Amino acid sequence: MSTIGNQALPFDPSRSSGKPRDAQRFNGDGATLTFTLSLAVDSAVDIDVYVDNISQEPLTAYDVNGASITFTEAPPVGTNNVRVIYRNYQTGISTSVADGSISYQKLANNIRLFTTDNFTGDNTTVAFALTTAPADANTVFVSVDGIVQRAPIHYTTSGTTITFTSAPPTSSNVHVRHLGFRTTSTVTALSANTTITQPVLASPSFTGTVQTGAAFTGNLSATGTLSTTGGAAIAEAAASQAKSVLGSFNSGAAAAASAEMLTFAQAGTQKISHFWANNTLAYQLQTLAAGAKIQLMPDTGGTVVANVSSTGLAVTGLISATTTVAGSGGASTLSVPTRQVFLSGTAATYTTPANCRRIVVRMKGPGGSTHGSSTSADGGAAGAGTATSFNSITAAVGGNSGQSAGGKASGGSGGTGGTGTASLRIAGAMGHAQTTPYATGTNVYLLGGNGAGTGGGYSKDPSAYGNASGSAGVANSGGGASGAGLTTSLAFASASGGWTSGGGGEGEYAEITISSPAATYTYTVGTAGAGGTAGTNGVAGAAGGSGFIYVDEYY
Repeated sequence: MSTIGNQALPFDPSRSSGKPRDAQRFNGDGATLTFTLSLAVDSAVDIDVYVDNISQEPLTAYDVNGASITFTEAPPVGTNNVRVIYRNYQTGISTSVADGSISYQKLANNIRLFTTDNFTGDNTTVAFALTTAPADANTVFVSVDGIVQRAPIHYTTSGTTITFTSAPPTSSNVHVRHLGFRTTSTVTALSANTTITQPVLASPSFTGTVQTGAAFTGNLSATGTLSTTGGAAIAEAAASQAKSVLGSFNSGAAAAASAEMLTFAQAGTQKISHFWANNTLAYQLQTLAAGAKIQLMPDTGGTVVANVSSTGLAVTGLISATTTVAGSGGASTLSVPTRQVFLSGTAATYTTPANCRRIVVRMKGPGGSTHGSSTSADGGAAGAGTATSFNSITAAVGGNSGQSAGGKASGGSGGTGGTGTASLRIAGAMGHAQTTPYATGTNVYLLGGNGAGTGGGYSKDPSAYGNASGSAGVANSGGGASGAGLTTSLAFASASGGWTSGGGGEGEYAEITISSPAATYTYTVGTAGAGGTAGTNGVAGAAGGSGFIYVDEYY
């Protein structure tokens, strides 16, 4: 077929000069389809191609694109089995078509067939609908009753409408002939279901209507705000496909705040995800349809942290608030922590309540115990206590008192050094030393030291109580016992012959926070050792107060 203008023509033997030359060979590997030519060619017929000495059909077995040749099937494995012969064809060769050599049949339909529209005037109508839109008013030939009309004096065009400046007379013949050659480019109507690849709508805006059922395959991107009005929705038929919005999503008029919602009408799991670091997730959610729910997850994705459904909000993890979290009537709708208190038990089992997300364990070791008193250094020593423990964490026992003559006994050390990693540890206080002796008449009075800590025992005055035994620490306080006192008939100068004891030390305090607790734990509430026995002319010591365990449970 001949063409208009200067274009490269297919191979013509008259254009070839000299012997065809063997330009290249390639190695087939049974996989490669495309090979690089040493010369760029315009058409597949500009080269002869042989595979294993078998001639290949241009455009059927192969095609070219500049300096690339692409086979429809990969050439088989072989050495130099692909041969390309150039026909001495040179790219860019052009020719001029002789004047008058283009026949009527060689012209395209829109050039050779002049579309004609005919109308009848009624002295009223000024606008008439054309069968096709002209490029502009000068690409149509217009006459009224044979009188040629001039644009834009007598008429103008817009799309498929021609408008006269004055209505053609009644019964006049209005003749419009569309000229074959257009002065500007036109876009003709596309057939139904025609695919447009990567269309770009002209700026500054697209004005018109997207018809019902219009579909976009791939991403629909908008720089700025993508808006719908009149209750229109952006919907997705498949629940598995994601809808993404970067920037502002405007679902309606801003007059009603309740209209600014993202609505999910479809049952099943729906998700709103916010993947933008260090930004606040703040979405207003409309009432969900029955069976629907929305899942919220961190900006890094992964585990869902909240499920919103028609029955309420379920949260995985902790809910933090800087102010009061209130429900209807001002009452909190969040579960308040529960507490379990353990005041005794050895190797017992703690069971975590259902739905408990975190526990905080607070515990204290028992207080130290005290020695017995005597006049001959034979008062019994206090027994050893047992530490308080929760799983592998312990709170140490307070130290037992010392024993000495003549008001010199020291108090027991505070409990410290419990095992395991705790969130908080506080060492117990040291027990009080033996009180200074005093005398009245022929009697010498020796007082034991006070026990340490809240609940520690207080020493008794022998002048009022006679030989006063030590006072035990208060149960479940972890306080130390007080030392045993002594009344002797020794002369004051001989007071150093009386043996008494200082107060017991306070038990250690430990605190543990456990997130995602296990189903059970083993615990022991620590107990103090027994007080020392009485010696010659003396009285018995006392036991320190036992420990405790409090467990606060959060949901």
